[in-house]
Amino acid sequence: IIIAIRYRRKSAQQTMEMKNLLVQMDSIEANVARECKEAFTELQTSLGAIASAPDSADLSIPFLKFEDYALHMLFPQGQSEQKILQPLEHRLNLSPDDLRQLTEVLDKFEARLLLDRRFLIPFVHTLEDQGSKFGMRDRVMVASLLMVALQDNLYYSTEVLKLLLSDLIKKAVSKNPKLLLRRTESVAEKLLTNWLTFCLHDYIRASVGRPLFTLFRALKAHLENGPVDAMTGEAKNSLSEEKLLREKVEYHELQCVALWEKTSRYQVRVLDCDTISQAKEKILDAMYSTMPISQRPEFSSVDLGLVSPKGDAVIPLRDEDTESLVHGDAKRLNTLSHYGVVSGSTFTLIDRGMEAGKVRDHTAMLIARAGLASQMSQEEDGLKRWHLTRHNETASDDRARQGKLVSEVYLTRLLSAKKVLQKFVDDLFESIFRAGHSGEVPAAIKYLFDYIDQQAVENGVTDFEAVQTWKNNSVPLRFWINVIKNPEFVFDIHKSTTIDACLSIIAQAFMDSCSTSQLRLTKDSPSTKLLYAREVKDEYRPKVQTYYSTISEMPPISEGAMSTMMGHASEAHPNSGLNKRPALLELFIYACRYSDAISDSLSETNQTNLVRILEDLQDKSPISPSDVPPVR
Repeated sequence: IIIAIRYRRKSAQQTMEMKNLLVQMDSIEANVARECKEAFTELQTSLGAIASAPDSADLSIPFLKFEDYALHMLFPQGQSEQKILQPLEHRLNLSPDDLRQLTEVLDKFEARLLLDRRFLIPFVHTLEDQGSKFGMRDRVMVASLLMVALQDNLYYSTEVLKLLLSDLIKKAVSKNPKLLLRRTESVAEKLLTNWLTFCLHDYIRASVGRPLFTLFRALKAHLENGPVDAMTGEAKNSLSEEKLLREKVEYHELQCVALWEKTSRYQVRVLDCDTISQAKEKILDAMYSTMPISQRPEFSSVDLGLVSPKGDAVIPLRDEDTESLVHGDAKRLNTLSHYGVVSGSTFTLIDRGMEAGKVRDHTAMLIARAGLASQMSQEEDGLKRWHLTRHNETASDDRARQGKLVSEVYLTRLLSAKKVLQKFVDDLFESIFRAGHSGEVPAAIKYLFDYIDQQAVENGVTDFEAVQTWKNNSVPLRFWINVIKNPEFVFDIHKSTTIDACLSIIAQAFMDSCSTSQLRLTKDSPSTKLLYAREVKDEYRPKVQTYYSTISEMPPISEGAMSTMMGHASEAHPNSGLNKRPALLELFIYACRYSDAISDSLSETNQTNLVRILEDLQDKSPISPSDVPPVR
């Protein structure tokens, strides 16, 4: 009897558990169906919104000045490296006479040594032979310093680049040819990137800039159409699985009005789940949509206020205040719904008294904005901040987790985002791989590809895939990938971490399109490979092959024509703002630091006159390498 009772109880318990499981499965199935339906609806809405947006021809493109563009491309680490080009009098504590003498030494160092390839080529090779004493950072730095020093003589820098590449190719052929130019492990490889930076600047402004900026604008708009977690950067409309918001977030779109200086009214679109900082950024974007980011009011110089319904009071809005929701060891950032904001509400920007509209240093501005999120995450009060999702839920949150969908269900959102942005990605790829007419291919690319073909013949490389890999590594993967992933190097804009992750997906598709290896995809392949797999195979790769074939069939560019074009390019930015003398100083310091090894190398080729010039300049220099403070 006891056994029968226990059996019936256990059977009843199992039946109850099965019923609960079925209820949960039905609930999850209903949620999945609802999520898919909402994704489809939002996809159609987003497509309509993007299609009805102003034509890209109406966009005012905030191109950076050539100086800022070149600094970003040559010194991508930012201000710490760019400070190396500050005027000599700012870096060195020298008397006027010593400064004048140093200037004369540097001018002679340029004229008598750097502009003599019999010195410059052994100089570079000797530095690279120093092993760990001349590390990767030094190689990249020397290549960028050389480009700055030779900026007004691009044809000579072209000849130097060809000689360095020739030596690099000879070494690569004896090992693994396909690895040539894949990484930046030599001065020549970074110098190639820098040379393309100067040679392709006008082509970017004329052809690639507009579709790239239009893609950036479309991506930003699509991300802001849905919730974006201010702390993690995860977004509902992300193109990147890494930054995909994998939870159901209830939100509503709000159409509001923003006031500025009591005279200007702007219609703004925000979400009730936006933090105050997110709402403020959207309002500033609406007010200054045609203005470069560095010319807008400083983000931290204005506060956001909510005008009362009667218009007789302004309620200050903050990401955190005494009413912020605290649960356990976590504090949630305030959102617009926290303050009861509804459609039709009126915001106002409150100037903190800092100068608005002041033109600021572009790099410093980007660093300051990038630091906002990290400042928000500081736990001075011991509480962790969160916005839309809490990634450190405890066991007490099991009930809440039961209502969540399996996170992989949300991967369909990646396809929706891809569909919305497809036209803009296609337009960008078309602008880069356009080769229908000879005039559409930059002369520098034709000249470089012909030189690569010539080097392949001279070194006995007959493997077609190896030669195309050199071309892929030299321009598409070395230059264009950098531009696609870092549009802030070209435009005066702010790039969020979410946009950065999405652009990395597009850059991956670009990389796969240029690859000569066969696409081997399985169900376990990462989404970064799967998302654009069909387009890569059926559209982009054939376009790349046509691009290379068209360029190879174009008539070659003569040395005279190339010299003339490089002369015009050198004269295009005579006052670029890239200070040559600080670059000459750094190169002179390298020459002094390794003077013994350089002298030995020059003596082996009977260039004793160049050795004497270097020794004479060292004797006349009022400083030694130890007198120059390192850049921090």
